[in-house]
Amino acid sequence: MPEFKYSIIRYIADQIRDEPINVGLILHSPSERFLAFDWDLKRLGPRLARPDRFTFKHFEEQLEPVENEEITWEEASFESVKVTIPDFLDVLADNIGNKIRFTPPRGCITDNPDAIFDELFKKYVSAGLTTIRRVTKRTLVTDVKQQFIENGVADYLKSRPSVVGRHKEYRLPLGIHHTRKMFIEVLKLGTGEDKNYRAMAAVARLWQDARSMHENRLSDITVLLHNTNGRVIEGERLLEDDGVLLAHQPQEVLGRVNINHVQPWE
Repeated sequence: MPEFKYSIIRYIADQIRDEPINVGLILHSPSERFLAFDWDLKRLGPRLARPDRFTFKHFEEQLEPVENEEITWEEASFESVKVTIPDFLDVLADNIGNKIRFTPPRGCITDNPDAIFDELFKKYVSAGLTTIRRVTKRTLVTDVKQQFIENGVADYLKSRPSVVGRHKEYRLPLGIHHTRKMFIEVLKLGTGEDKNYRAMAAVARLWQDARSMHENRLSDITVLLHNTNGRVIEGERLLEDDGVLLAHQPQEVLGRVNINHVQPWE
């Protein structure tokens, strides 16, 4: 099974007393091209200083695009540290200090890193308390797969299929062939409306490029949109105008498929 390393993210409100509070977790594997993170700052209450709140926000703005695969693994970095390096978490533990610290990494072995992340987070951060489910592009893809598993057609899913456009080749999370080929993209939309719109516009351009090729004329693309801060109606209209099918729940993706006519991808 693949190897992973994790670090606990700690906050020290009073550096004289040096009493760290576990507030987050980061899990990493360069061989699996995997990075997951989360934190719970509510448990700090008034102890979290305003500048440190901004630091956590700055950290999130760097890590979220990596976790949600908005940038390539080779380009991704955090605080100028490349995520590709095997000792990524060791470097963070050695170089990030002051009130926010990363513990020296520990190892684990798993074939389900999202599940082990949730386990570790409950153990070290939430201490058994109820937490809001962590949603990433990866967990949303898993939710879509689960719908196909429950309907007995998961074996027909194609992982990371490619679609060739006039300008480049694109990789998408999933595909399935029923009466026609259908590509499946997942977008986790955050709190920045402009950023969300740009992400949706990028998919629209991707599909414009793909549909310019004759071999893709009879293919579809469905995008599962997960909104954390309200819908971006203009973005949805843009996608629909470019022939992109939209879904807001994993079961809606399955609803686009004629499961009586599924067939091998190739």
